[in-house]
Amino acid sequence: MKLIKKIFIFILLITTAQAIAQTEPPDPAYTHIAFLLSRDKQNMYSAVSSYGGHIGYTLDNPQMEITYEIQGHSISIPLTPLVEAAAAYWNRQLGEHGLTIEQNSGSRQPNFIIRFVPPNMVNNVLYSDGDVAEVRTALTFEANSVCLDYYRQRYPSVFNSAGIFLRQHIPIDNTWLNMLRGIFGSNNRKVLLGNLLYTIILHEFGHAVGLSHPDNADRSFYPNPERGAHIYRNAIGVSNFENMLASPQPALMHSDQLQFLSDLHEQRGEFLTRNMIGLSDNENSWIQDMVNCHNLQRTVRFVNSLNCHKFQIIYPLANAMMPIYQTLFL
Repeated sequence: MKLIKKIFIFILLITTAQAIAQTEPPDPAYTHIAFLLSRDKQNMYSAVSSYGGHIGYTLDNPQMEITYEIQGHSISIPLTPLVEAAAAYWNRQLGEHGLTIEQNSGSRQPNFIIRFVPPNMVNNVLYSDGDVAEVRTALTFEANSVCLDYYRQRYPSVFNSAGIFLRQHIPIDNTWLNMLRGIFGSNNRKVLLGNLLYTIILHEFGHAVGLSHPDNADRSFYPNPERGAHIYRNAIGVSNFENMLASPQPALMHSDQLQFLSDLHEQRGEFLTRNMIGLSDNENSWIQDMVNCHNLQRTVRFVNSLNCHKFQIIYPLANAMMPIYQTLFL
């Protein structure tokens, strides 16, 4: 009987997935937002609860530099000003909603670290298959993350806090540079790579506050407008009901930041400047609402709040789908 039940659920899920896949727009990443799930995978991750409403970051060394290496030459990009600019951007988006990101002051204990992964750990942590295009630049662990617990046990001297963990030396090739020249309209390699690194840091702070990649490999799990949410491993994805027919914007949280910049350049039809880089309106609206909801109702299940109308649709569906997900995949 249990086997029959599992088979029935599996058929139902696959049938639904096929129907969803047939109705998807060409690039679902433009019209979907993905949030990290909580440790128990029953709710969306709450950065407000996990950080106490304030991310106080610190750099291991204020003089930290990322070095890009190309054909025997190296270009070093100072990290501190880019982190400061990225934190300021996120403060403008979320500060008035109940979550601030600031460099830690002496009066508080930092709860977020920005650190290089030691060279002897890079290949174990920042995976690469040897292709320059696949070199992973950074890894972010949000506070109270199960993944952070795992790495803390394996490498306690490095992963002892939530944070952004970076590769210090990054190989690049002319393909990258040519794309960046076309995007920013500059031949200054330091400017080009600085803009790329700024984009990466913005993206990683997005993970820190609870956003995941909207471009999952298995697109059959994207929801269509009739089904407002899906669960995919450690994330929940949601459709944007309000702007499904509007012109979609590239997503900062796309897993490929260079592709994001290229898409943004194409959409705007002009060379990008740094102040053009940021969340899509879709992403911004959802993350602001979520942070605001968590801030207003730290002790009450915020789906019941009239201020959280978007999530009144998501939670019932997500909770209904979770037993199916657990039966099939856990």
